[in-house]
Amino acid sequence: QSNWVQLLPLVEFAINDSWQESVQAVPFVLNYGKRPHLPLDKLLKGEGRLDVPDCVSATDRAESILSAVENAKAALHAAQQRQAVAANRRRREMNIAVGDSVF
Repeated sequence: QSNWVQLLPLVEFAINDSWQESVQAVPFVLNYGKRPHLPLDKLLKGEGRLDVPDCVSATDRAESILSAVENAKAALHAAQQRQAVAANRRRREMNIAVGDSVF
């Protein structure tokens, strides 16, 4: 691949506009309170991703973002707990004394 300079911004956009299971949200929504507008959205007005009206007050937008971030924190904590349970299933208690041979 020789055109990474052109492709990386598109990849970054795609990742930031995709559902992230660990935080149960889309990163753009956590940062800005809404999904980004795409050029196609103007053509699909009402059918696309325009789910947040443009005339939302700053206070409402800030409260929406704070709520989304709190939900993401809770979802991230739950994901960490699930991952810890899965990882600890294979772990076992080991008693090692000084002088024991270990691998």
